[in-house]
Amino acid sequence: GAGTGGSEGGGAPAANPYEDAIATQRRVAIDRALGELPPPSRRAVEMNFFEGLSHREISERLGDPLGTVKTRIRQGLLALRKALRELDERRGRS
Repeated sequence: GAGTGGSEGGGAPAANPYEDAIATQRRVAIDRALGELPPPSRRAVEMNFFEGLSHREISERLGDPLGTVKTRIRQGLLALRKALRELDERRGRS
């Protein structure tokens, strides 16, 4: 029927501009941190989190030992965590 004042499409309510800005800053920080990783680490993190592959699947696809893949992903996650922590600290949310 006609609009009833509720949110369109039945999805979650739209975030406020402040929340949108925070989300954008976090995406930029993640992209920057990923860009600073060595290419093999960046690729392993991307395959794990964006493509949904397991560590074993990544190992098989890249032809790298499973332990190497796990180390690369861990290093990548530590770098991402550090980047996000620094972003939060700059916003005064330590």
